[in-house]
Amino acid sequence: MRGITKSAVRTPNVTDLEHYKRLVALQQEIVAVARRNNEVEEECLALRKQLAREARRRRRQSSGLWRGVHAAAREILQRLTRSNGKGAGPTWSLQPPPPNLTTA
Repeated sequence: MRGITKSAVRTPNVTDLEHYKRLVALQQEIVAVARRNNEVEEECLALRKQLAREARRRRRQSSGLWRGVHAAAREILQRLTRSNGKGAGPTWSLQPPPPNLTTA
């Protein structure tokens, strides 16, 4: 053992143990962060699904509103035509009334 000296052979000391403990602590932190990341991703996915449901619900409500307005307008027009007695056609006209020709 001509080329190997006692100082060249490394013996474990306190600093090596501290480095190992620090490495274990960092690995535990990495595991904790990975778990938290998974939890946050699941929360994010749940919020995205909730947002999509809310958007679909609002879209249905808004289209339902227009359907309701259309149905109400149709019902009003039907009432107007029934009150006319003819049963068909509006009781009002968009045309201006004819001029009065009976004046002398």
